[in-house]
Amino acid sequence: MQLPQICHAGGYFHVQKAGQTVTRQWLGMGVSGKIRSKLYAPDGRLFREFDRTVQEQIPALYILTPGFSSEFEYGPGRENYVIGLNFPALTYDRDTRSFMLDYDGLQLPMEDTLPLSETEVPVLRETFQTIIREHASAIPYRQLTAAWMTLDLLRRFFRQPADDRDPVKRFRQMLANDPGSSLPLEWYSHELGISRDTLRRKFFARYKITPAEYRSRLKLEYIKKLVSINPGPMIIAGDFNTFSGDLELDTFVRDLDLFGALLGGRNRLHERTVELAHNVLPFVGAVLNGVQLLFHIRRECDVHDVREARFHQSRHRKAEVGRHQRFLFAHDVAAVDDRR
Repeated sequence: MQLPQICHAGGYFHVQKAGQTVTRQWLGMGVSGKIRSKLYAPDGRLFREFDRTVQEQIPALYILTPGFSSEFEYGPGRENYVIGLNFPALTYDRDTRSFMLDYDGLQLPMEDTLPLSETEVPVLRETFQTIIREHASAIPYRQLTAAWMTLDLLRRFFRQPADDRDPVKRFRQMLANDPGSSLPLEWYSHELGISRDTLRRKFFARYKITPAEYRSRLKLEYIKKLVSINPGPMIIAGDFNTFSGDLELDTFVRDLDLFGALLGGRNRLHERTVELAHNVLPFVGAVLNGVQLLFHIRRECDVHDVREARFHQSRHRKAEVGRHQRFLFAHDVAAVDDRR
């Protein structure tokens, strides 16, 4: 399969009432300003209709193939983008009334529209504007960049099995598959087509744990595995060296401290140092790189022994204070007797 060849790309912001027939494959994004429209399939049947008096326009990505025709009207505040392609692999199946992508003879079903969340619109707006700019440069390598970006947008339209459409389930699986990931929550929400806050809220509602706490546990399980394998000093670095934010880092430090206490009681090994080299995400506009945390895990006693030691230490301190106070009192009494 060849890369899509961009024939034209542009953004449209003016008031317009017209009709047209699609002569190439189209990839578009509609954001706002549409008053009404009717889209007809190549066989003449109505494919999609919109009327602002009946429904509100939802920002969306869409694809079209040659033979589609439309009647539309846009008012003030219009914003939509269209990329015209020479891409024969993208076709329309009249029997199933769906779009297909021919990949080396394999027909892959495609969605015709993809609704966008509020957080996705600014990102995709920048993507379309970049494609338009790179294509207009007439510089081969920049035009190739635009073609790759276009193909990446088309990738979103692949129709996934029903079991894989649950964004919360997919998010949990993505985290489990890559426990060392440093990608922020915004990246996952963008990939899954759901807002960041909604993803976090639904994740907690289903699993009773926040995404930050879940990622912390994944990292901790990874360290437990390494500790059980290697009894000597251990450095955890490489591709497992990042946290996506201060909250996740704090959660991990708390869990690691608890794990250190439990691990010491179970194994009674010599003192071990676990050095965790990591990077911290940008804070107040600055990137803090190479930040290292040093954790000492004591293995001489278990949790009960630690508590017992603290108890005896506290009693010893109280006894010392008592003896000191009795000494001072006796000294004061002796001083009074001398004055008499």
